Amino acid sequence: MLTATGPYFMCMPLGDGIRTVRFLHPDLRRQLDGASIKECTLYREFADQVLGELTSGDTVILNFGLVERFPTAFYQFLMKVREELRSRSVHLLLCGFSSDILEGLGVLQAERIFEITHTEEQAWYKAQVHDAVPRPSGVPTKA
Repeated sequence: MLTATGPYFMCMPLGDGIRTVRFLHPDLRRQLDGASIKECTLYREFADQVLGELTSGDTVILNFGLVERFPTAFYQFLMKVREELRSRSVHLLLCGFSSDILEGLGVLQAERIFEITHTEEQAWYKAQVHDAVPRPSGVPTKA
């Protein structure tokens, strides 16, 4: 069941508390333009359609399989998304990057900040394992 769709991405549940966000266009530079990342079109759409649906303990998988252009603003977008998800105790996984984009992320040492897998299936498996880890007391579990 599709939970959110817009002109730039679609969001679908992959299981209890696991959602994938698949970017739909190879070049989203225009949607990343703005005075700040919070004001850019892509982030506003993400906040409106995805953030409000999440609860503590959920997992979000961002799939970049169709993305061909990855400007610095996209990395800033990821950092803002990470900040928002961490504040809500939501697990973030990234997948589907082309080899060119992965090379650039390597220069930024993104693997030290983000969990990155090659495929959405690998990310889904990691999310399943993450969900199986007992949560500390006071952190709600999924019903």
